[in-house]
Amino acid sequence: MKGRVVELNTEEQADHDRSVRDYPKLDLTDDEYVVIDVRRSKIGLVYIWLIVILASGLFIATAHTISLQFHEIELDLMFVLFGYVGTILAISFGLVASSIYRRNYMILTNKRVFARFQNSPFAMREQDIELEHIEDISVFQSGILQILFNYGSIRLSTVGNEHTYNFTYSSNPRVQVKPINKIVDIVDEN
Repeated sequence: MKGRVVELNTEEQADHDRSVRDYPKLDLTDDEYVVIDVRRSKIGLVYIWLIVILASGLFIATAHTISLQFHEIELDLMFVLFGYVGTILAISFGLVASSIYRRNYMILTNKRVFARFQNSPFAMREQDIELEHIEDISVFQSGILQILFNYGSIRLSTVGNEHTYNFTYSSNPRVQVKPINKIVDIVDEN
């Protein structure tokens, strides 16, 4: 199957043209098009900003409580400054964490899965996996929050479990995994 160029019908050609336009960073072949762009749940961003709000509140409350202990204006200003600096640091953390969260993706084409996993500003892994190498596709949801807010992990395992790819915080993972299963089955049949 490798190296063989397949003629696309009109609908597939339109999908290819749209994919090239909408995903310019992907290195798509002439007969390849995006089937699904797996989306992450917004709940991950909610978690990040809850931590920011809690940390900011903690900085401000600590600064206020300590400043009440002292009656010197210089110390009061120092603790107020501590509260502001802590809050600014927490917000900066939230902005960086949100940016990193959004940079993760998993995109399925009719031939491959493109995945980007980024955990910090300085640690990122990009891979593309040919669909014929995918052996197992599973969905994992654990806990009441994942069930209530309908998010979880999509797990792809390659032949012989050589590599396992977990895409966490997937929005509606049971629905998003259906086209992945379908296209992998089609590739396996050919």
